[in-house]
Amino acid sequence: MKDIPTVKVCSRKGCNDLATVSSGPTNFYCEKHYCFRRMRSDARKRGKKVPTWKQLDEMLLECVDEHGNLEGCSSCGQQMQWRAGEDRKIGASISLQHNHDDTECFICHSCNAGHGGSKLGDRYLGLTAKGLKHCVNCGKNKPFDQFGNRKSRNRGLYDICSECNKERSRKHYHDNIKSNPSKRAERLMHERERYAKIKADPEKYAEYLANKREYRKARRQKSMDRKKAQAVSSQC
Repeated sequence: MKDIPTVKVCSRKGCNDLATVSSGPTNFYCEKHYCFRRMRSDARKRGKKVPTWKQLDEMLLECVDEHGNLEGCSSCGQQMQWRAGEDRKIGASISLQHNHDDTECFICHSCNAGHGGSKLGDRYLGLTAKGLKHCVNCGKNKPFDQFGNRKSRNRGLYDICSECNKERSRKHYHDNIKSNPSKRAERLMHERERYAKIKADPEKYAEYLANKREYRKARRQKSMDRKKAQAVSSQC
């Protein structure tokens, strides 16, 4: 797949939009039909139901505005796009979702990946739309703000909630650090050496202090928001 340096028309029959992507020496597609072609090919390779071009066009009507521009994901609400942006992240890219009830729809790649890796099945999409996430450890559905941030995971959040994560960390510390004096001493020595290296470099030390202040500020704000939410829920 390559971007087209010269002006050409989409190779899809009946489409007069300008081609922006090439797929081979003679095939040139607009953003929409290139994505449709890729979706059909991926579904065929994975043994999934392959929707027709007409069915894809009909499903797309629910995802575009009056000007034909993509709208937000029906599951999480984030703005969808045809391809990965300049940051090369595909989370917001439109994707074809095969539901367990044999229906198809368009959602963002992040929600599609989360659906595939979740044991909840199609219920996963309903949770995301409500701003909830399923903790794989305790099995409870909790708001996004009760999960720690992790860029490598779906939606940038941990798969387990903060409460379970803290309990897991406590157990790991007790079983591997506190009960083992040699490991504890080794860990303390490693932290001291790391801190000494940072402090020896003025730029890194200034960045370290700035990040520490931002982290504490964010923690305080998160704690205040949680207390306010608890106060409101107790009054209801």
